[in-house]
Amino acid sequence: MTLLDKLDWLMAEHGLNKRTFSMKSGIPYTTIDGFWKKGYENAKVSTLKKVAQYFNVTLDFLIYDEETISPENFYGGVDKVLVRSWRQADEK
Repeated sequence: MTLLDKLDWLMAEHGLNKRTFSMKSGIPYTTIDGFWKKGYENAKVSTLKKVAQYFNVTLDFLIYDEETISPENFYGGVDKVLVRSWRQADEK
């Protein structure tokens, strides 16, 4: 799943179009629209950080082309152990 697929999905989940997403996130409309028109290969890290923060997802989730869209699949190493421990503690 590409960045654009994920953005489409995230915006749909939040009931946003490009213009509304731009206004609410503070990212210029031309930048957002440019992802679809010009590509996102040269997107600034600062812009991707704003996108991730707005939707409360990780940068890894946005940039890695994974088959599944679940943010949980992007935890690795220590994070995965901590998340698993937290979930087990929550079940007790």
